[in-house]
Amino acid sequence: MAVVEVPWRGILHPRLVELKGLDSVGSSWPPFGRPPLTTQSLLTSARFTREYLPVRLSRRIRALRNLPYIIVSNPNISAIYNNYIDSLSAILDFPPESLTSLTEESKFTELLTGVVKTHSNTIPILAKGFLECRGYTTPKEATKFLDHHLRARIGTRLMAEQHIGLHLASVPQPPTVNVPGKSYIGTVDTELRPAEIIESCASFVGDICELRYGARPKLTIDGNPDITFPYIPVHLEYIITELLKNAFRATIEANLSMAPTEGEVVAGFLSGAEAGMSPGEGEPMLLLMDPIGVAERSQLLEVVP
Repeated sequence: MAVVEVPWRGILHPRLVELKGLDSVGSSWPPFGRPPLTTQSLLTSARFTREYLPVRLSRRIRALRNLPYIIVSNPNISAIYNNYIDSLSAILDFPPESLTSLTEESKFTELLTGVVKTHSNTIPILAKGFLECRGYTTPKEATKFLDHHLRARIGTRLMAEQHIGLHLASVPQPPTVNVPGKSYIGTVDTELRPAEIIESCASFVGDICELRYGARPKLTIDGNPDITFPYIPVHLEYIITELLKNAFRATIEANLSMAPTEGEVVAGFLSGAEAGMSPGEGEPMLLLMDPIGVAERSQLLEVVP
C-alpha cells in the first residue's frame, strides 16, 4: 500500500453545510450568491473546497486503516484505499494560496472532476471486498462500516460536485457541456419540484413492477404539485425510487390477483402547519401511502425534526 503523510489535525471537525440560505450572506456554505459567480467568488469556492475536502478524505483513509490488516489487504479494499491516498495527494498538491487565477481554478476543477469519477464505484467495490473477507468479520461489522462510509461519501462527493457545478455555471463552456439551469446553485436546485421527480421515478419503478409482477400500481399525487423547495435532485431521486419500490411492491403483494392497472399509491404533500406545527414552522413533508397503511398523526409528529 502507498504511504502518504495524512493531515490528521482538525480531522474530527469537518465543516457542516446546509442547503438553506445558499444564495444569501451568512449561510453555512460560503455566501457566493447565484451563478454566474465573480472571479473572486469562484476562487473563494475553490479554496473552501481545497481546505475542507482533504479533511473528509483523511477521515475515510483513517477508517480504512483501522480495519484489520487482512481485510485492508484484500485487492478490492486495497484498491479503494489507494484511490483515497491518490486523491488526497493530488488535492494537497494544490495549496490554497496557488488558487489565484481562473487558470488555476480550472485546473483544480478538472482535478475534482477526476476525483469524483475515480470514486464513483467505491461502495460496490468495497462491498465485494467485504464479501470476500466474510470469514474475517461479522455481517454486522461489515454493514456498519459500509453504511457509515456511504453517508460520509455523500458529503464528500457533494462538496466536490458543488464547486464543479458553480464552475460550469460561471465559466463559459463548449456547447457540448451540460451546464446547470438558472435555478441551480452548484448541485442544488433552489426551485426543485418534487412532483416531477415523483412522477419520473414512478414511471421507472412501474416498469420494473410490470416486468416482475405483470402489474403496475397507479400513482396519485394529492396536494399542490407546484410546491418547490431547495434540494439536490439526484439525492431525492434515489430516496423516492427506494420508497416507491417498497410502496409498489406492498401494493401488488396486498392483492396479487389484481389487474395490471389496479392498486394505488398516493403521494401527498403535507405542510408544517398540517402536521400540527405552528403556521410557517417546519418544512414541507412528503407522505407515501400504500394499502399497508400510514402512520397516525401523533406518530408523524415524532418524526418531524
